[in-house]
Amino acid sequence: QALEAYERLAAANPNDSALAREVAETRLSLGHTKWQLQQLDVADSLALISEEYFRAVGDEVELARSLSLRSAVTSERGDDDESLRLSEEVLEIRRRVLPPGHNHISVAINNVGSMLMRSGRAEEAEPYFRESLDLRRAQFGPEHQMVAAGIHNLAAVHADLGRFDEAIAGYEEALAMRRRVLGPDNGEVAMTLSAYALMLTDKMDRCDLGLPLYREAMPMWARAMGPKHGFVFKSQANIGNCLGRLERFAEGEVELLEAYGGLMEIVGSEHGETKRTRRYLKSFYEAWGKPDQAADYEGS
Repeated sequence: QALEAYERLAAANPNDSALAREVAETRLSLGHTKWQLQQLDVADSLALISEEYFRAVGDEVELARSLSLRSAVTSERGDDDESLRLSEEVLEIRRRVLPPGHNHISVAINNVGSMLMRSGRAEEAEPYFRESLDLRRAQFGPEHQMVAAGIHNLAAVHADLGRFDEAIAGYEEALAMRRRVLGPDNGEVAMTLSAYALMLTDKMDRCDLGLPLYREAMPMWARAMGPKHGFVFKSQANIGNCLGRLERFAEGEVELLEAYGGLMEIVGSEHGETKRTRRYLKSFYEAWGKPDQAADYEGS
């Protein structure tokens, strides 16, 4: 509603630069909301229009915000190279235009680390996450949600590098801090539960330990993001996959099929999470001795 009102005012006052800025800023805010709702095409379009405006007027602070949103959307679409390029441009801008120690710099450093992780470059990501965490501790002190996020990210690096003792200690510290700072029922608590569970199940082959963490995280995601969100269905797919690996096939089938149907509805067949769930279903039915059903999920 705000965007429509600003656009009407701007159309009636084409020389009013303040109104033109309000339109661009409101588009960007709406784009963030659309991204959170996983309406990726709309979010990308809004971010791109905002980027073009802020480049034209030379506002690099807002340009970096636009590029950061585009990086997040691009990452969701699975184009990790382009998302990394955009994240690096955001970091270059923020290091140049913001004062040293500004929180947006630590966020940008962290985002580059995250994209390196997604590209399978954990060793390169580690120094970015360490720098970001150091900046956050200096700014916020030892107990803060941003510090907890930094500890979580370092734990993820250690998990990728097979340093499981360090990873377990990091996830436990981040989880405890997030529960203290944010309360026991929060999306960031669910994030650490999910990442911790993923390490236990996929890297350490301990579905017995990871399954209860996924079960705890899934309703948290539903309350934080709404019941039809990719994080909810991703958790459900992980639950189904774990149940299959524990040979609890009847239970696992229900979870996997519901997750797959939900992902098909909200993000479509070509999204990375949908493809991953298809692979889970194929492996699940093969392990269950049902090759006909497994064949339905070929070509993932």
